[in-house]
Amino acid sequence: MEKKTYTFTTKGIIETIERDFAVEYKPFAKYQLEKLPLYVACIEFINNTDVMNKMIFANDYLEVPPVKTFLCYKKEICKTLSDYDKKFLGAFWGFLFRCLGYEDNRKVSLGKNSLLKTGLFFKNNAENIVIADSQITTTETKAEKAKKNTAEVATKK
Repeated sequence: MEKKTYTFTTKGIIETIERDFAVEYKPFAKYQLEKLPLYVACIEFINNTDVMNKMIFANDYLEVPPVKTFLCYKKEICKTLSDYDKKFLGAFWGFLFRCLGYEDNRKVSLGKNSLLKTGLFFKNNAENIVIADSQITTTETKAEKAKKNTAEVATKK
């Protein structure tokens, strides 16, 4: 079975994060609400479609957790991370990948020399995900996606 390709825009992803992240992850809301440097770095990362598509490839095919990809690109951040910052990063990238439709994850070791001991890579995604720089649409919520899938199944019967 051939995978469907879904394109998400950087604008749509950021709109979803701005709308829902602080609501779902109240303990980390201050990062977003106060526009702390770590949050700003994550948003800047999302705006770079090239590295975002590399992050998705590394996750999907190499089982490299998104947080590790982020930290590899943002080495200057690594020197200043608190334990709470590390938890924020896990929550942030986990939230983003769930918004992209990934439904399951697995914890993997990041190695002895890594800033983080473990990270999650995301799986069970039956679609190809592409991040685009245009302003096509916003990302779908889980409810919208489920409703659309239900409608597609109903029309096929």
